[in-house]
Amino acid sequence: MFLFLIILLTATFNSTFASTTSSTNSNPHNLDPQGLAILEKYDSCYAIGTMAAFNQAIIYAQKLLNYAKTKQDNNIMALAYAKIGLIYDTINDDLDQAIYYYQKSYELYQLADNLPRAGIMQSCVAVILTKQGKYSQAEKHYQKALAIYQEAKKAEPKHWFFTYRRYISLAIVMHNLAQARKLLQKTEEIFRQWPHPPASAAQELLLTKVELLKAEGKFQECIQLLESRNKNIDSQKEYSAKTTTLKQLSELYAKVNNYRKAYDTLLKASEMVAIGLKNSHTRELNAYRAQWEAERKEEIIKTQKLEIETQKNKLLLVTAVGIITILLLLTLAYALYQRKKHQKQLSQQNHELKRLNQELAEALAELQENKEELLSSLITIQKQQETIIETQKIAAIASLSANIAHELNTPLGVILSASQQLQAGQEQIYESLFTLLSILSPAEIKFLQHIALSSESQNKNIKQEREDTRECAQELNLPLSFARKLVSLNLGSQQALDEHQLDKNSPHFESFINLVYNIASKNIALKNIILSINQTRKVIELINWFVQNRKEEASSINLKKVLENTLSQFDAFFKSEKVELSLKIPDTIEVKASSTDIAFIFTQLIQNSIFAMQGEGKLSIKVRAEDRQAIIIVEDNGPGIAPNLQDKIFQPFVTNKSEGQGIGMGLYITQKIIETLDGTISFESREGKTSFTIVLPLAPTTYPSETKLEIPERA
Repeated sequence: MFLFLIILLTATFNSTFASTTSSTNSNPHNLDPQGLAILEKYDSCYAIGTMAAFNQAIIYAQKLLNYAKTKQDNNIMALAYAKIGLIYDTINDDLDQAIYYYQKSYELYQLADNLPRAGIMQSCVAVILTKQGKYSQAEKHYQKALAIYQEAKKAEPKHWFFTYRRYISLAIVMHNLAQARKLLQKTEEIFRQWPHPPASAAQELLLTKVELLKAEGKFQECIQLLESRNKNIDSQKEYSAKTTTLKQLSELYAKVNNYRKAYDTLLKASEMVAIGLKNSHTRELNAYRAQWEAERKEEIIKTQKLEIETQKNKLLLVTAVGIITILLLLTLAYALYQRKKHQKQLSQQNHELKRLNQELAEALAELQENKEELLSSLITIQKQQETIIETQKIAAIASLSANIAHELNTPLGVILSASQQLQAGQEQIYESLFTLLSILSPAEIKFLQHIALSSESQNKNIKQEREDTRECAQELNLPLSFARKLVSLNLGSQQALDEHQLDKNSPHFESFINLVYNIASKNIALKNIILSINQTRKVIELINWFVQNRKEEASSINLKKVLENTLSQFDAFFKSEKVELSLKIPDTIEVKASSTDIAFIFTQLIQNSIFAMQGEGKLSIKVRAEDRQAIIIVEDNGPGIAPNLQDKIFQPFVTNKSEGQGIGMGLYITQKIIETLDGTISFESREGKTSFTIVLPLAPTTYPSETKLEIPERA
């Protein structure tokens, strides 16, 4: 529809502009006979309408331009430029060229103070921009043309009318229907004030209203408007208007699916035009006729279907009444039959009921015997479970013993190595000390006292220590072995030596540093001995705690204390810094249980997490109180439990460990212990996250206050 509007707008513009700029009859530019002859030849060529005639018309327009230049008349030059632009506009050959010539004409009309024609040129540019799809630019030129008419105050109604007409079509193309409605009101006002409007203007106004109503989807109003117009048109005098109106009516009838009227109306329009044009309507006539006949056939079919459906409904009603009557009779006969049959069955059921009562009594007696057998079996199973639990506890003790042996061997090895080091270097220290005491400076004696009384060490990593040693050797020009000793004493730079007033050029500097290094090494060895002894003592305390609590009765126990003691047996993993431990547990949460059972639960879950993570990952243990229950969550970032094991992970002898690493009883026993404590255990597992959640009843006197548990340092 938009393409149709642009084509209609262009055709209207060309005819209007040609009549507006023509000087054949009115000679508005006061041309002399020579100029008038040139203009008449141009108009003759343009009227022919062929490509050769248009090319010839451009030649005459150029002659008119040369003529105007000799006369130095801006009005005539503007007219010549406008004529050239009209040719390019009409043939759509080069629309940019048309805009160029219209703009030149506009500028010259401005110089000649011919504002109405300057406004016409702006309107012409707007039409071409609309063809090119540059709607916003076209709108600006229409507004500029209207502003020029307002400024001129001498613009004729036709200038205003046709400019508003084109502007309305642009607003419709831009879907700005509200603006189009306002512009239409202005156009109607101008038409009413026009003293003697031509018939073409009335036709244009009608087409404009129809365009706007079409865009608004008001097809019935369009039809009413065109039908009223059609009645008032004298087909003899307004032949073209009559055919145009009939064609538009035909299209609108088709839009509202009234193909019969669409066909009849287009047929009337075809009878009024020449044979060639009549043939061009044949395709549309055939399409409308086909649609109309299809609708008529469809209506006939609908009528026939309705009649058939009515007859069918009547037949169905009669059939239904007959069937219902037969069914009622059959139902009555069946009811009588069933009554007799029911009486017979009732006597049989009474006899059967007596027999069933006797069988039920026998079954109850047998059930009582089976109940006693089941109770006996249950007692046996419970004893077996207790045996299995004790076996698993023994296995846990064995595992704990292995860990304890490892924990004891490590500090004992450190003690042995440090003791041998102390014994090996003691005589060398005394010999160096007696030799140097008499020649040391006060600053050196002070630094020696500082080292002798201190047990601090840098604890640098190997890479950093090597880098510092190289820098020290380069800065102080010393061998790497000697520079390494200085770095270990925090004397790895000239600045550090100056701070302690030590002279590296002193003849006894090397002996002094060796003495200080030996003393510092022995101090560190003594510190390691003390730490190892404390660690050994801690392991022994853990053994005593575990042994003392193995047969402990259930009581209110503190979860935080039990967890701290349990974590001690996993020091080797946490000390390696490969397992990152995160704890959050309140200080005062207590449950009613034995310490051994709770320690076993923690041990099993922590062991499983460390095994799943292959000794490297993140382990998180969180405890909170909620609704008189302790919520314990143990979570790791291991690969997760295999999907095929998740449904039976708490069953006995189910494990994902290889042979020799576990028998699959840990989680089974853990679940049984938790159930004896009136608690529950559940889990969620996927790739990268496995979380076990334990819920235990709080001890009655527990009032937890959540505080974060700091991870204790482990040597």
